[in-house]
Amino acid sequence: DHSFAKNLGKTMRAGRWSWMRDHERRQAYMAAHRSRMKDAARLQQTMPATGTNMLTHSVRDGLPRETQPTRATASMEQISPPWLVELEATEEEYWPRIFCIGVPKSASTSLFEVLRKHPNMCAGQVMRGAEIWWRAKEPEFFSDTQRFRRGKDFYLGYYRRSRKCQQLKARNQTFAFIDGSTQYSVNMEAPKRIFETIPQKLHKDLKFVLVLREPTERQRSWYLHLRELYPIYQRQNVSFDRYAKHGLKMLSLSKWQDLQDGFYDTLLMNWFKYFSRTQILTLSFDYITTHTADALHRIHRFLDLGIAYNQTVQGTMSKRHSDSNTSTGHGEISKMSNELCQKLHSIYHPHSLQLYKLLQEEGFPEEQPAFPPFRIPCRWNETI
Repeated sequence: DHSFAKNLGKTMRAGRWSWMRDHERRQAYMAAHRSRMKDAARLQQTMPATGTNMLTHSVRDGLPRETQPTRATASMEQISPPWLVELEATEEEYWPRIFCIGVPKSASTSLFEVLRKHPNMCAGQVMRGAEIWWRAKEPEFFSDTQRFRRGKDFYLGYYRRSRKCQQLKARNQTFAFIDGSTQYSVNMEAPKRIFETIPQKLHKDLKFVLVLREPTERQRSWYLHLRELYPIYQRQNVSFDRYAKHGLKMLSLSKWQDLQDGFYDTLLMNWFKYFSRTQILTLSFDYITTHTADALHRIHRFLDLGIAYNQTVQGTMSKRHSDSNTSTGHGEISKMSNELCQKLHSIYHPHSLQLYKLLQEEGFPEEQPAFPPFRIPCRWNETI
């Protein structure tokens, strides 16, 4: 365990998403290289038959260097379709009004896909060759300090590039943007940054959808997610028991750790410091997966979307998460001992009780159903 903690510490010190950023840069470099090669090939086909080099010809004609056409600019002018051009608009139009803030591993991607398919809803779009594709769903601007420091223009760029909303705007139709960054719910700085960055006159229009999952089950699902991101988990064959016990040790030392992402009462109270309760719709993961039709109707009413959801997507969403609590396909590595399950449950249960009490108070959206108690964890093992 000591070697695991030491190596994991080295990995995590570079940032929670250090490996992900490296992977993102590699993917972006390769995409940019492929894009440059395609543009060069297309540009070559449009060159004059005489073989005159555009850049050399401009230099001979004595044009200032800043006005000389380059291969990149020339290729973009000649091969880009007109609807890729960013439309002139005020900054306010590009701020997202709808946020699917998580929590992570609680059907957030499925819910985001349902909302994104609404005729007047637009997700962000990454710049070709600049970032990995899933950043269009999860910009993580307000939860990642390095990305937040790049400024609001960097964030709004995702939405200025939205092809769907450019077309809607060209037809003078209404549209809204959606941000599906799940780390916003578990990052203590995110609600404050949203409150201070988005113009104050837009605050009343902001809506947040939060889905909460039984903390122990969610933590196990998050562990499986980490195994795909960090090679160290696979190299050292780190089981869930080993991962969770390391987290419990860090928790006992009062060091912020992933396990605290399940303290939902603390997270929700942090959001209430900056936004009204009527702006946050809180749903149970079990309710979403067992009463999908009713849950989606409530979400659409809360967001004032005014159109029925896609029935096909509903079925896909239900099927995708129907067996999400089983350990099929992960073998012994993902199993949890009864002793560990009891220990995790004893840590999370007091916070869950405070959450139930909090959600029974007045002031929440009328679309919010009664929040059911979480199911008893560890059902894939012996009964506790």
